[in-house]
Amino acid sequence: MLKLTIFTDPMMGLSYESAPFLAKIETHFSGQIEIQTKMAGLVRDVRHFMIAEDFRDGEARALEHYNCRLAHIYQAEQDIT
Repeated sequence: MLKLTIFTDPMMGLSYESAPFLAKIETHFSGQIEIQTKMAGLVRDVRHFMIAEDFRDGEARALEHYNCRLAHIYQAEQDIT
């Protein structure tokens, strides 16, 4: 049996979006493949993904701006089918 472990970050929308697809693979190849998902913090520091514009109102509000930008990205991903 093929065992596949997927390491992903709970902050990544694809972590959740891929679940139905992975379930179909497991069902189709029943007894031949086992897929296990491990949620982990793959991002050491979210500031590595922040852009200068996120810091426009100072460090204290930077995460708020980043979260807003990230929410827009996730919303756009929902439209992809």
